[in-house]
Amino acid sequence: MTTAQANGILFVINRLETGGAEHVLLDLVRELQRRGRYRPVIACLKDRGPLAAPLEEAGIAVHEKLLADRYDYHAAPRLMRIIRGEGIRALTAVGSGGDRMFWGTIAARAAGVPVAVWAHIYSQPGHLNFESVNRLLYPLVRRFVALGRRHRRSMASLDKVPLGKIAVINNGVDVERFDHPEWRDRARSILGLADENVTAIAMIANLRADKRHDIFIAAARQIVRHRRDVHFFVIGDGPNRAAVHQWARQSGLLGQYLSVLGQREDVSQLLPGLDLVCLTSEYHECLSLSVLQAMAAGVPAVSYFIGSMDEAIVNNQTGFFFYQLSAAALRQRLLEVIGDGDLRREVAGHARDLVRRRFTVEKMTDDFTALFDSLPAPRGASIWRR
Repeated sequence: MTTAQANGILFVINRLETGGAEHVLLDLVRELQRRGRYRPVIACLKDRGPLAAPLEEAGIAVHEKLLADRYDYHAAPRLMRIIRGEGIRALTAVGSGGDRMFWGTIAARAAGVPVAVWAHIYSQPGHLNFESVNRLLYPLVRRFVALGRRHRRSMASLDKVPLGKIAVINNGVDVERFDHPEWRDRARSILGLADENVTAIAMIANLRADKRHDIFIAAARQIVRHRRDVHFFVIGDGPNRAAVHQWARQSGLLGQYLSVLGQREDVSQLLPGLDLVCLTSEYHECLSLSVLQAMAAGVPAVSYFIGSMDEAIVNNQTGFFFYQLSAAALRQRLLEVIGDGDLRREVAGHARDLVRRRFTVEKMTDDFTALFDSLPAPRGASIWRR
């Protein structure tokens, strides 16, 4: 195996499903593949998932079903065979803790390749990044990747990750895919908005309990009591869909003021038709991809102050914060922002500029390339031989 063939990076993930971390990974491995310096390989502990097809079409190897259950010790030798067979230089566990970190670290250590852990959860008391068993593996991990400065500090203070091991790499978005203001009329038509004076407000997130769609829908109901030139959209799918649909029905807003669109593959085409996006996550959220995508499209975000969102949002300059996670606080903030179109337009321009400077796929790939360059070479050339 030649040096070029051996320069692989193995990304270990549970499944390539529709989610922020998975979409960021897709963009990263595509850009790595395009540049050619490192050759990305994906290992899914479960089945491939719906996002695998475009990667395989691009020539990126995707392995699957490596873990039958959490106690399946055969996962480590399966990963080791991929490491040797694919000429892997380093392994990256995608996500915070769990089986990805545990089996990935064990396999990489046995195969003699360095490990990085790409964390996506913002630690809070009661909701920590890493389980006790994975904390025992800290000495075997070369680098941890945090998504922002506050994320780095929380990993060090709450998860007790050695501060010197933590690099900060912001999420990045494909700006050219989302920045299309000329699509606004078409997007408004798709969304069913005939009146340009209607303010379109969306929540784009997996339907999970921690995303707090109940707060978004309750705030929408309160806002409609004050003004009728608004329409709210819930975009996404997930395990909490039944509860979200129930809250939507009980709100009395469905149809005229609220639409639940489910999972959409055309979010980039819908964003130009929106005026605001909301983030109401209670925990786990660190640096929301959907917010960065909206900002790239020139759509300001109204976000709860959580995680490392202050990396992207400067209040009243590149977005809007509210500081108490309640429907009343969100309602008050939205009413202030809805009523000030000039401020929204000014913030939209600043948000778009900020994403182009700091949160692009290209910059994220530069940072990961520098991280991979800094990792030590695998131990012993023998691991490349079949």
